[in-house]
Amino acid sequence: MQSRHVVPAYFGVGYALDQLANNSPNGLELLRQMMRSFPLFIDMIRNVEIALAKADFGVARLYSTLVEDKALGDRVYTLLEEEFARTSRMVLAVTEQQTLLERNPVLANSIRLRNPYVDPMSLLQLELLTRKRAEDSTRVDQETAAELDRAITATINGISAGLRNTG
Repeated sequence: MQSRHVVPAYFGVGYALDQLANNSPNGLELLRQMMRSFPLFIDMIRNVEIALAKADFGVARLYSTLVEDKALGDRVYTLLEEEFARTSRMVLAVTEQQTLLERNPVLANSIRLRNPYVDPMSLLQLELLTRKRAEDSTRVDQETAAELDRAITATINGISAGLRNTG
């Protein structure tokens, strides 16, 4: 959640939905019927939809730059972004909506309003993590290291509170 990828909440769901929709006769219609009448499936899709709405791949891209092996960072980020897009597309198709959280405008608005307050904390956290890495490669006094750790912890808590999630 800190990096705004929200990977565990959706990764693989889009692939599974896409496979059923496109490789089974009437697959998409079956998924839509399940969305209308199968409570467990409804809850799962709604939870995935909420996670997709909370993800922010603009911020996530910035976190991916922390990976020292740039080619690896780009490759993993691209894989995650593609699965995010596929899952978003499939959730919209199954729920027959044009936008995520179309049927939950209160939550959609809440997410839209809080992101501008959380984004600066993410930028601060990125800077602090960069400094922490630099500190690890140089010698700094214990007081400076402790201050940096406290600041990083504060950003973790602030982002969690702002996004209304743990982690």
